[in-house]
Amino acid sequence: MKQQPPSLPIPAEWQRCLGAGLYQGDTCHRADDCARYLTLPHDQPAITPMHRACSSELMVMHLPMAGFPEETE
Repeated sequence: MKQQPPSLPIPAEWQRCLGAGLYQGDTCHRADDCARYLTLPHDQPAITPMHRACSSELMVMHLPMAGFPEETE
């Protein structure tokens, strides 16, 4: 069964993401579809985000706005 898409803002205990790393050009190509990035304007009060949560191409911290696909066994 497909998981439901996240609603914004995401829970306060979930890490936020700036969608950019510490170095010039280190930007996330999936930030426009990630709840960790898109929640920032919705947080009241503001919650300090981390620099680029997905530090590798595995994108393990990515929270897709469309929800996660169904698991296949």
